[in-house]
Amino acid sequence: MLKKWICMGSVLLTLGLGKELTAQAVSADSSDLEQALKKAPQGISLKGTDAVLTTNTSTSQDHSETEILESKNKKNPGTQIAKITDNLNQIGTIWSKDDNYFELNKPQTMSMWVYLGNGKAKGEGLAFVLQNSNHEEKAMANWHTDNDKISSVTRAESLGVWGVDNNKFQNKSKGIAQTAIQDSWAIEFDSHINFFTDTKAASGKADSFDAMMTGMGPHVASNYPADPGTYEQQRDVGANGIPVVSIFVKNNYYYHLQHKGPIINSPGTNFLANGEWHHLTLKWEPEKSEIARPKVTYIFDDRDPNTNQPREGESYTTDIDLGKIDPQKTNRIRWGFTGTTSVDFSANQLVVFEKAPDLINGKTTTTLKNLTRKTEVKAGDEVFGKDKLELSYHFNYQDGQQPNWANIQSYLKLPTDIDYDKAEVTYSNGQVQNISLDDRQGQSINVFLAEKLNKGVATASIRFTGRAAAVDNRREVASTTRDCLKTKNSGII
Repeated sequence: MLKKWICMGSVLLTLGLGKELTAQAVSADSSDLEQALKKAPQGISLKGTDAVLTTNTSTSQDHSETEILESKNKKNPGTQIAKITDNLNQIGTIWSKDDNYFELNKPQTMSMWVYLGNGKAKGEGLAFVLQNSNHEEKAMANWHTDNDKISSVTRAESLGVWGVDNNKFQNKSKGIAQTAIQDSWAIEFDSHINFFTDTKAASGKADSFDAMMTGMGPHVASNYPADPGTYEQQRDVGANGIPVVSIFVKNNYYYHLQHKGPIINSPGTNFLANGEWHHLTLKWEPEKSEIARPKVTYIFDDRDPNTNQPREGESYTTDIDLGKIDPQKTNRIRWGFTGTTSVDFSANQLVVFEKAPDLINGKTTTTLKNLTRKTEVKAGDEVFGKDKLELSYHFNYQDGQQPNWANIQSYLKLPTDIDYDKAEVTYSNGQVQNISLDDRQGQSINVFLAEKLNKGVATASIRFTGRAAAVDNRREVASTTRDCLKTKNSGII
């Protein structure tokens, strides 16, 4: 169970009448973190026993740096933020809990916001991951088959999910893939380009995954971290370009990453670590037949971070091989984020989760009725001064993993030019809850719903009644953009 935000539609009314560092190392800026928290978009709560995600992902060998912070944006109360990294040489993870997998045989939609720093101090990046690893909530890119630990210094390039290319004698891509999070698929938000090639003696440096993307900058891309085909082997001939020819000397190797569905900005620009929040929507379309694989569509920057208004964004759709992410045929998947920084690059890398999958399926609507004239008021319609009006916010529970839609607390902004005289909540079981209009602060009011919604009590309506203000001249009333509704159990519907 996770607290959720549900946003109401608008109403428009017209009235008539810590480490030793190298010299180049740059730590994340505390003022940047402060600004990111003040501009944080609306999202869900991440703390408490009812949360669907967990930061308890560390092992005795490996320590995740992820912490939960409170938003400082007064427009979005209740939002909490996963701080994946904020300093040099870190790895962070956050995963959905055991009872909050999403089902692979149902359509799913998720949405979230990511922040990758302000460009002054750059981390390695973040990755959104679907995984069924045996390491479950402890999964991160550090597991050898022989259980040797990989230092965080050499796995920065991995973003915490891809394989670790730190062994210059690794002559098979399978060896790289075994160090990745197993049974997984990932989208990377890569803000630092790993570009070493054989002219820089690249083998063993774990800094070459992006070298094949000549002339390209920071990017969004996807693939299967534990699939050997994701990694392209290169032979390191050394800085002088002369191959070592000797039966007594081992060949040296390094690897490129195969980037699927890349979203790339102009070379020389950093459209990821630019001091802005970036929106991501992910849509899962289940398998339709044995020959029609499931599909994932990810859409990047599809909302304006300042207004939350939709915009086109950039998208990519790909088929998903269930054998690579769900080989045991469990029909479910764990989801979450990983991220890293290096000894030289650090950033405040943050995530706001907006819509979690499969927990609550519900519907919200808003209506405005003219009780005097027995009509519904649409955008642009006219009413007359002193007409009796009824403004309603309706909530309908449909289904979901969570049986109850509980602790619903609204933050509503009421239209002006209505003299309100009564407010109440009515439930489908006949219960009525009175609301005191004395609790208003200007045009805003907070309303807590005492009843939980479920299949037995499926609907609730917050109703405000009053009369249109008497005016001397025809006046247009500005629409009220949604304030929001904080509840348990999910994200924005």
